[in-house]
Amino acid sequence: MNSTYSQLTSRRAWYVPGLSITGDLQTQTVDAIGTEVDAAETRVVFYRFSFGGQAQELSYAGMTDHRGNHLPAAIDHPVVIIIPRNAIGVVLVGRPGNAACRLAKTSASGEDGLVDLWITEAGA
Repeated sequence: MNSTYSQLTSRRAWYVPGLSITGDLQTQTVDAIGTEVDAAETRVVFYRFSFGGQAQELSYAGMTDHRGNHLPAAIDHPVVIIIPRNAIGVVLVGRPGNAACRLAKTSASGEDGLVDLWITEAGA
């Protein structure tokens, strides 16, 4: 079956307005040089640390649609469509799961990304 047709004819759909996304997609990498000492010798070692890249996980049970109804705890084959509300880009990280989806900002700005979500349950 055509997945687009399945999305459009889905009986279960929710519009979730005004979500604030704080998770950051970008990571910062820091390089460092240190020494490592063991019983026999001392070595100079190069380290690389990564910070950031923490996507925000949103459970469906914690969301409320535009009518004030809570979404179900599990959605079979969810399709999540992001509708931006400000200039901060937001992306879906990975595939949405049956209980939650992960969203993150594409820029490292201090401002939150504001989005609406259109979530549908597609057929198997």
